[in-house]
Amino acid sequence: MAEARDAVLQRALAEAGASTLPGLDEARGLATLGAQASGSGDRAAAAARWREAGEAYAALLGPALDRAGEKFLQSQVALRCAGCAAAPGACVACGGRKVQPGDCSKCGASGEVPAECPRCRGGRTEACETCGGGKTAVAACAACDGSGKRVCGACRGEPAACPTCAGEGSARCLRCKGTGKPTAMGEKAKCPDCDGTGAKPCSECRGAKTRPCTKCEGSPESPCAACAGSGKTTVPCPGCAGAGTGPCPGCAGTGSVRVDCAACEAGRIQVPCPKCGGSGLCEACAGRGRRE
Repeated sequence: MAEARDAVLQRALAEAGASTLPGLDEARGLATLGAQASGSGDRAAAAARWREAGEAYAALLGPALDRAGEKFLQSQVALRCAGCAAAPGACVACGGRKVQPGDCSKCGASGEVPAECPRCRGGRTEACETCGGGKTAVAACAACDGSGKRVCGACRGEPAACPTCAGEGSARCLRCKGTGKPTAMGEKAKCPDCDGTGAKPCSECRGAKTRPCTKCEGSPESPCAACAGSGKTTVPCPGCAGAGTGPCPGCAGTGSVRVDCAACEAGRIQVPCPKCGGSGLCEACAGRGRRE
């Protein structure tokens, strides 16, 4: 036991940089006496000397080991890597995480990438919503304003006054000159031509005061020739100018839309740390945390 403790003390002294300790020689002397007593067969004396030597070594081991430990710790501090002191052995750039945030090359750090428009499948156009691709639309006939009828342009549907009687429907009797009286001896008491009225029905309008339009012959309304009387006509679709298609509203006619990039988050990704090459280790000490 004494030999083992002496060996421990020697190691501690070497670590502490000391050659000896006060009391070490005394402990060694007691150990020697114990060995001699044991060799001579005096077991009682040998046991007593060994016990005293053990107590002496025990009293020396505590301070010696404390001094050795203090010196060892000081040496460890002196050997610690200055580059990674905050996180021993870890890369100073990434903190040992091996990666750093970087720009996504797939989307150019925008966070979005182009994709085929799901509405037009990249075709850029779709059927016109107004005509459904039919290219035409139904509108009121411009010639008849949607009425389906044409009115005579000469009379506009209004009967004209008879030019012979100026719309009076009658004319002065030429025989009695409008007096209604007989004009010759032996005639009756009144003019035989006008029966005493002094007027006769207009020879042209027969008393109607109007006469049929010479252009439409009294039928001012007729089916519109432009729309065949339907009042409607087919025109190029106003929504697509007759093309039948228009720019896709989903992609404004480009054929593509912008969607979130699946390779990153808002344009940023994790890339291998450029300083440590993705190892996560301090470059200065190769991850040991201390200088060799």
